[in-house]
Amino acid sequence: NFFVALFAVLDPLGNLAIYIAATRNLSPRVRTGTAFLLSVTIALLLALFLVAGEFLLTFFGITVPAFQIAGGIIILLTGLAMLRGHATGETLAEPKPAEGSARSVLARIMVPVAVPLFVGPGSISITILYGSSAEGALDIAALLGIIIVAVALSFTVLLSAARIARTLGENGLHIATRILGILLTAIAVQFVLDGLTSVWPLLLTGTTVR
Repeated sequence: NFFVALFAVLDPLGNLAIYIAATRNLSPRVRTGTAFLLSVTIALLLALFLVAGEFLLTFFGITVPAFQIAGGIIILLTGLAMLRGHATGETLAEPKPAEGSARSVLARIMVPVAVPLFVGPGSISITILYGSSAEGALDIAALLGIIIVAVALSFTVLLSAARIARTLGENGLHIATRILGILLTAIAVQFVLDGLTSVWPLLLTGTTVR
């Protein structure tokens, strides 16, 4: 479930258009380096939220059921937008960086491509939700492995961005986005149901939710 949800909300296929626009002026070598550094950045940010997410919830006094419901709603809105055919970054301005090194290009497209296009409310919510339910170091290690796999697949898509866009065409990209949107919507509803299931008995008895 974590892999499906994370890959769906990362939505590399749906985000191809803005990524291509952001890297269209680059040579193949610099574009490859940019895709790699971008993927590493995404993985590190998600790993940070996975490890420190529960601490952040405790620090701000947010309960896990409350975050499940709020995170589920955020993910649901993302999934519904995808079902309507809107890519996650479709409303963002399209940066057009000039030629340069992969590091300088990454610095220019960090916002909005890395954040919030890939590491946005949906992916952050999913990562914190699963991280807060992990039991021990082995679970965290397994979730980190899933993050690496999901980001590696996204890197493969970005690496072949121009080729995939030509092969699938605009209609193919919209279909792929809608399929991922269906999966993401179902997972979001499950998050909300899990949160309500945890909270409802406590509300009936008047117990404070912790």
